Order: sequence, then structure tokens, then C-alpha cells
Amino acid sequence: MMYYKSLEIGCSYSLCPATATTPAINAVACLYSVAPEKNERIYPADRYGCVDNADCWKYGTPVSSCIEEGPYRGLCTQGLYHFGLCRF
Repeated sequence: MMYYKSLEIGCSYSLCPATATTPAINAVACLYSVAPEKNERIYPADRYGCVDNADCWKYGTPVSSCIEEGPYRGLCTQGLYHFGLCRF
């Protein structure tokens, strides 16, 4: 899950193996550059995402641009990012 004003995110995961008394547990933790205020929406209500760069800028991210083609169409990005084998 991502807060729309966050421009950076870092996540880590760990698998805690099963023991004689406990089942295996997967643990995931993520840190964000900006966190939402209590009771604030994590993103503005919009069915379609961005259409052009101005849509990204209106939410306070003037260095971002709108991805206009491909599987990530409608998302704002701040440059070229690598997530595992995914590139957008």
C-alpha cells in the first residue's frame, strides 16, 4: 500500500521458520518518505489515475511524471525505478 505523497519507499521481508511449537511466519516491513496524517486518505479518489504530468503535479509532486503507456499507465513516477525484475 502506498501513500500518494510518498516519493520513496523501502521494504524488507523475512521468513521465520516453523519450530516445534510455532508455525512458519512471514514478516514484511515498509518505510515511507512521508506518512499520512491520522484519518487522512492514502490517495485522492479517482477512478483513472493520471492522464498527463499536470495530474501528478497537482498533488504536490512537481518532479514526477505520468506513465502514459503500458501496464503502469495512470501512475505517477519520479524517474526510473527498479522493483525486483519489474522496471517502470
